[in-house]
Amino acid sequence: MKKFNFLFILTSIICIYSSIATTAHANEDPYYKNNPGCVIDRGNPERTGAYNEKLSDHPKIMWETDAPSLHTPICAGNLIITNPLMAFDSMNGKKVWDASANTGDFNHEPTYYNGIIFWDKMFRKEKDRKKTVNLMKYDAKTGMPFYQKRFGTNSAVGVFIYNNIAYISLYGDGLTAYDLKTDKVLWKSNSIANLEGISTDGNMLFFALPNGGVYAMDIKNGRLVWNDNTFFEMGFVTVGKENVYVRFRPFLDFKEGIIAYDKKTGKIIWQRYFDYVPGFNKNGYFSSLTLHKDKLFFSNIVEESIPFTNPTRYSPVGGGVYALDAQTGQLIWHKEIAPFTAPISINNILYVGGQNILYALDEDTGKERWQLNVKGDVTLLMPYQNKLFLKLGMYKSGKLLAIS
Repeated sequence: MKKFNFLFILTSIICIYSSIATTAHANEDPYYKNNPGCVIDRGNPERTGAYNEKLSDHPKIMWETDAPSLHTPICAGNLIITNPLMAFDSMNGKKVWDASANTGDFNHEPTYYNGIIFWDKMFRKEKDRKKTVNLMKYDAKTGMPFYQKRFGTNSAVGVFIYNNIAYISLYGDGLTAYDLKTDKVLWKSNSIANLEGISTDGNMLFFALPNGGVYAMDIKNGRLVWNDNTFFEMGFVTVGKENVYVRFRPFLDFKEGIIAYDKKTGKIIWQRYFDYVPGFNKNGYFSSLTLHKDKLFFSNIVEESIPFTNPTRYSPVGGGVYALDAQTGQLIWHKEIAPFTAPISINNILYVGGQNILYALDEDTGKERWQLNVKGDVTLLMPYQNKLFLKLGMYKSGKLLAIS
């Protein structure tokens, strides 16, 4: 009897513990973890540009609406949220709420997590003109603000959220890790400034600085693991299983390229040069790298005819979309089109925006599967809810279009 009671109690404890563990995991927003989609620019915390949505091979335009936006829109449930702060119904494109009059324009895209929109906003006092940066929280259903917390005195450049921790970057004030559950600062790194765009594999934070250098930091304490200051004008760091990838420009040189680092040590695995910045389009915007399986994809626009100069330099007429071997950096294929966006990967198909057109390319060969004509330059792509949302045009003159 005693043995039975002991087993019963032990089993109950295990069940209770499992239930608590499951509940704790659920509280960490499984939607964000398992299918962040357009919650994070480039689709996931690793910024790979690869998505798990399902799109039709014969897509049709569902709706189109005026939706001025300065950055990549984000998603919150059935809403598409833009900058300036407006929300549109993802099913029909109708405007649900508009908080732009009270928030103004963001200097970067807002961040969505657990039903809340996060934004770091700079305020300036009229009396002494002193600046302060507050972390703002808005209700995603209404767009109404309900919280703010002071973090620094310089311009904010973004909020990145992972596992209930907000990483807030401020010009001149470094990087702050802030626990959203306890409302406490976990750590602060004052040595890093001006970073824009963080990626992570769960163990380390990776980012590159516009004025030079790529960095890897311990996510638990903010300590520097490795860095390389050889290059500058870098973009998002794309994180793979063993390596991280970033575009670069060497100092005092006009050559552009892509570099692969061992993500644990920072050792250079390979680097390739190009005659123009990968993904530097006519509007002056860099496009990111896309990593899927064993291939690395990117877009490049070339204004003039540039001949090949050596085996590691690829600059055909008209630029286009490229596929490299992610382990070696060797060219696999090139598709000569004029892209306006970075490619994104959805179920082994690459989608690329262009002038009044959307392309779908086979990942293995680069061959065109189909194209869709639209009324405007496609400048951003955002998969969500088995649909593909397209931003047409630049800045505040843009439209938002949904295809399925």
